[in-house]
Amino acid sequence: MRLHEKKSFLACMAMRLGIASVLAVMFTACGPQNKTNTGPVSSAVWNWEQFRMLDTLPVARVDARILAEQSTRFYAPGNGRLQIVIDRAGGVVEKGVLWAVFSPEVLKLGDEMLEARRVALNLRRETLSQVDIPQKRLELEKKLREAQRLQEIAKRLGADEAAWKTLAELMPEAGLEAADRSPAVIDRTVAILTQQLAFLSSEKGGGASQELQVAEVELRQAETEQALKRSQYEMRMPFAGELVCNLELREGVREYPVANGQLIGVARKADQLSCEVRMQDSRWLAMPPESLFLRLRLGNGTEMRLPYAGRRIREEMRTEVLNYVFSVPAAGVEALRRNIDSVVAADLAMQLERPARIVPKVALLTSYPLEFSTADWAGGVAAVWPGAAVAAAGTSFVAIEPKGPGAR
Repeated sequence: MRLHEKKSFLACMAMRLGIASVLAVMFTACGPQNKTNTGPVSSAVWNWEQFRMLDTLPVARVDARILAEQSTRFYAPGNGRLQIVIDRAGGVVEKGVLWAVFSPEVLKLGDEMLEARRVALNLRRETLSQVDIPQKRLELEKKLREAQRLQEIAKRLGADEAAWKTLAELMPEAGLEAADRSPAVIDRTVAILTQQLAFLSSEKGGGASQELQVAEVELRQAETEQALKRSQYEMRMPFAGELVCNLELREGVREYPVANGQLIGVARKADQLSCEVRMQDSRWLAMPPESLFLRLRLGNGTEMRLPYAGRRIREEMRTEVLNYVFSVPAAGVEALRRNIDSVVAADLAMQLERPARIVPKVALLTSYPLEFSTADWAGGVAAVWPGAAVAAAGTSFVAIEPKGPGAR
């Protein structure tokens, strides 16, 4: 067969196959079909009895952090050495007990400097009160007596220049200038000296000079700084509770190197515990918080119900995060004590006002995909079952009252 004949034969076969395919599609389209029913299923197919009637709704599976009633973390205030004071860094420690000190030599040096400043201040105060002030008082009293004597002389001499000249020759120590001879100047000098002597003799003038006031303020500032440093360097128990040291302690070793900001220990008051859950779904916030609770299942099969206890704001990556707190019942404290500061899986649930059918959302979507395609559970239920109502909706389940609120 020639080449052009082969090409013609292949083209003819391709055309026949294409026509056959089109005819097959046409016959298939015209033939009987198994159509999917997207409308409501007959009420006879839906059986409410297959769904449990409960007064609680599972909301979501959540991560819950177990926390002690009180907890304080100790961090190293700088790079240096930490001295362990108590013999046993663990177990129950009473409130106020000193268990570790950061750089004790720095605190000791600060105490010695404060004591030296107190001694110097007291010495200066004694010197001022027993030497400087009495000497200054004597000088003022002498000047005042001289001024008062000149005051008497000025009254007697008046404006007699010859008499003033003779007086200056007889008493050269007076050193009177022409301007100082007037009675007004002498009277003002007497008044000023009298006021200075009165102030010096007073408690304010004699006991606390400006120099002493500055020294006392500086001493108080140094004492405050030392107290602040002591509160940072001395690790004391803020309450009676369990102390967990975060260092690998060795027998006979008292000092350990630490870095700035390093966690060195945790104090816990574990008589009461709570669980904290991050409210990461905004739909949960629409539920009354008092109706929410946590359900914990322990390894031995014991189930524990934790009621809502409040809310707490925590900062994460410079963002405020809302957390709900659930209190651990007294019977479960001992079982969860070893899990403090750890995260466990729990079920967030809601207490309903009255029992309702707990229906999986997947069952609604499977049976009525058109009505529930937009996840409008209340609207879908009202459209499929007039008179029924949604009591609440969780992540995977919907609480439905088939006959409406209050109906049985």
